[in-house]
Amino acid sequence: MVLTVSLLLFALVLAGKLEAQTATNPLTSKEKISYALGYLNGKSAALGDYEAFYESINIKPYLKGFKENIKSPDLVDSCNEILNNPYIQVGDSVELMDLSILSECQGRFLGATFCGQIMDEKLENEIDLDQFYAGFEQNILQLDPAFPEEEMQMIVAEFSEFLSKREEQKMVENDAKLLERTAAWKKPKKLENGIIVHTLIVGKGKSNPTAADDIIANYSTLDNEGNQTESTFESGAPMIVNLANLIEGWKLGIVEMQKGGKYELYLPSKYAYNQGSLIFTIELIDFGPAGTIVKDEENGE
Repeated sequence: MVLTVSLLLFALVLAGKLEAQTATNPLTSKEKISYALGYLNGKSAALGDYEAFYESINIKPYLKGFKENIKSPDLVDSCNEILNNPYIQVGDSVELMDLSILSECQGRFLGATFCGQIMDEKLENEIDLDQFYAGFEQNILQLDPAFPEEEMQMIVAEFSEFLSKREEQKMVENDAKLLERTAAWKKPKKLENGIIVHTLIVGKGKSNPTAADDIIANYSTLDNEGNQTESTFESGAPMIVNLANLIEGWKLGIVEMQKGGKYELYLPSKYAYNQGSLIFTIELIDFGPAGTIVKDEENGE
């Protein structure tokens, strides 16, 4: 879907803004947003080229399949098989399966995908799936919408701004969980970007790596729930990589370290994977200019 299901999260925020507009429209805010999402997703499904879409699909079974699967994330096995291989053997030739059967499975697949994403987001009680289908159907059939498309586009535009702020707030909340752990660190180095480097064992080298260097390092990762998710200390297989291939936080943190040292590195979400802060324990075994370590390792030298 071009309009991601995360758009549905905006329903809660827009409810108040759209309340006044529903006075002249029989739909409630929840129904209105659900309808708009369905309508715009219908437009995305047709890629805006309805003539080509109608030539490639049998509309009636397509909509039937979509409607029947919009409330279930599970796709029947037969449809999985058909979508994976839509051809059948007819005598000595191979032909495309009956378009009605294929169209129903395509509709089911889209409905199941949308339903699964709603469940993943835990929004089952926030979205009126009947109204979503009504909007989707009216767009696919090119019927007049229940309210202007410009209003639907307004929802999408406001959502973009809301989602950005929502993600920023989520990062702050997630970061706070792990940031508390750094309070016990003795004399950590706090960088202006929020990254914190804590020395456990002082390195013996006289220089620091650059963000373009190759490195050999052991590391373990602590997520924002306090769980260790991976560790090369335990596997006995240090990471050998060029820093250019790692996340931004490593590039900014490693340059504060020295060969032979062991450190704890706190990364805010912004410099990790945007899904919560992380703490890495890093042993910097060695480093060198790009190609001096990674190249040798690849050649088995």
